Amino acid sequence: MPHLADLTGYATPIIMKKTLTILALITLATQSFSQNKTLYRKDFESGYINKKYTKAQIAQDIEFMLAVTKKAHVNFYHSFTEIQLKNKVDSILNSLPDSSTIFSASLAISKIEALFNEGHLGLVSNSATEQSFQKSTHKFPYYLHSVTDSTLIIYRDLSSASKLMANDTIISINDTPAKTFINNFKQYLGGMNTWRLEKIANSFSYLMFASDALPPYKILVKRDGKLFEHITDGLIRMPSTKAPDNSAAVKEVKKEEKQTNLNYQLSIKDNNIGYINFLRMHNYKSFKDSIKTTFQDLAAKNVESLIIDLRDNGGGDSRLGEHLLSYITNKPFRLEASKKTKISSHWKRRLRLLNNPWFIKLFSYSIPGGYSSTSKMKVRKRKIAEPFFKGRVVFLIGSGTFSAANILANGIKDFKLAPLIGESTAEPSNVYSDMLDFMLPNTKLVARSSMAYYIRANGDPTDFNGIAPDYLIKPNGEDVKRRRDAVLNFAKQYLKEKR
Repeated sequence: MPHLADLTGYATPIIMKKTLTILALITLATQSFSQNKTLYRKDFESGYINKKYTKAQIAQDIEFMLAVTKKAHVNFYHSFTEIQLKNKVDSILNSLPDSSTIFSASLAISKIEALFNEGHLGLVSNSATEQSFQKSTHKFPYYLHSVTDSTLIIYRDLSSASKLMANDTIISINDTPAKTFINNFKQYLGGMNTWRLEKIANSFSYLMFASDALPPYKILVKRDGKLFEHITDGLIRMPSTKAPDNSAAVKEVKKEEKQTNLNYQLSIKDNNIGYINFLRMHNYKSFKDSIKTTFQDLAAKNVESLIIDLRDNGGGDSRLGEHLLSYITNKPFRLEASKKTKISSHWKRRLRLLNNPWFIKLFSYSIPGGYSSTSKMKVRKRKIAEPFFKGRVVFLIGSGTFSAANILANGIKDFKLAPLIGESTAEPSNVYSDMLDFMLPNTKLVARSSMAYYIRANGDPTDFNGIAPDYLIKPNGEDVKRRRDAVLNFAKQYLKEKR
């Protein structure tokens, strides 16, 4: 999720009179909201995963979820009316049996979260349900490259038989069209259609497991225009854990990989092109130290150009993106034009749950609740970081560029800080974000609510498209089959030609 920026605006004249101490408190405290903490957490009892839930218990959890969200969300009814919400909840509850598994309960509650139509919301789960899935040895055994509205495109076959190949297209499963599964799974997810398809591709095996669509699977597959059937028992093939240290592949990885960080990986491509695979945006302090070392390394190696890959970056703390830019641009910019935040009792409770100093937690009791605060961000120059990178820089984006990474891509796009290469992102930059995670009392599933709304960097509140690249590069079937990275290859060639 994006970093919560400083709160500089207040909703009412009464709040305008609050002391500068409280304003400073909020400014400091909001720097921690990218941490992952869950409100109202309870331990799982013995046998939790096999417990059954009554319709009344699920209804109570839905009521609790909506009550918390209504207080925490900056614009609760932005995607539905009160009547539409009531009708949907009634419809979901009426369709439930008298007794439901935790997975059936999770899918029912996911449909409610998905109504908000926000990319951050949907597919409610918890660590116990995810661990139950991970421990299962029989599951849908294919790693998907992508999902369309009607097909599943294979990247790797993980089954014991290993019959399918990259770019094989699954048309149906057990005589049910793949489109039926895809449409069913979409109702558990929020956001743009492209984002829902991205999430389905990443979570298809879990969704099949949670839906009790268990193996064996009869798969109808299209390969090079021809159809054939394959039956799999769903047994996952365990990869070998003993790769020979003298293999050419291992030597090449060791040669290329100069530094590994929890947030990113650095390697050198084609002798003098730096490549930073920026995977996530967590732990700002650690990132500041490591990225400085990275740019010192690039300078020592006389690297002439740099590729920064955001295609698999799911976001986190947007300060990391802003700090990264201080190494590559001296232009004035902003990552968002404005932000509206809801200050609620749940917001304050989470504030006290985070690793803030004791005096912030103490003063948080003085912050008034029940109002929204609007902040406006200025276009400004940042202090240039050293060693400043003077070579050419490009960014790679795609449907997996999400949340704080999407906001970073938006700032780069709107202020022309560097070329963007790849495919459009699957999240609009006018977006609800800053997540409040909280546990439901009966099922112990973890639900979410947005607490803020961001307006894109150029200030246009009407644009709800993803961030479009400057150079659209979409991998084709042959690229998938040969596992070629068409986007990265284009970026390398682009930098070589622009020297």
